[in-house]
Amino acid sequence: MERLARALFASVFLSVMLAALLSLAPVLSNRESGSLPAFRVEKPVHLTEGTLVDFLSRQPMQMRLHHVEWERNRLSLDLSTARLTSEQYREMYLLIQRTLTQTDNVESVRLTVYDASPATPAPLMTVRATRGDLCESPVQQESGWSYQQLMERFFEVKRY
Repeated sequence: MERLARALFASVFLSVMLAALLSLAPVLSNRESGSLPAFRVEKPVHLTEGTLVDFLSRQPMQMRLHHVEWERNRLSLDLSTARLTSEQYREMYLLIQRTLTQTDNVESVRLTVYDASPATPAPLMTVRATRGDLCESPVQQESGWSYQQLMERFFEVKRY
């Protein structure tokens, strides 16, 4: 009987220790990857000249950022890329989406994309979007449209 009690105690103790260790795993992995829990509510950023650099540095971008203007709730970004691919359209769409949803005072975004190949960069396209445009735009996964199609349908796109 004493042997059974020890075995039962040992198994309960090990189970509790294992559960405690497993409960720490998500906390440790979030610290390393920088990710956040899915349902954590983020407070919108109030974009100012002082917070602009921090906000933009947190945005994942493969295209090169050349120039930024912040004036009267309008954000203008000049980017460059060697060529426009579906990945660049995805990046532009998500940058516009994050800028308009993660801030509380940006009313419009203008992206001008330049060709990075020539010695004197020529503009490839300009995209303008407002909060209202974004409200009309469906979620990409639900619509089945490409990011290029979403941008051309819901935002003002000008090609050069």
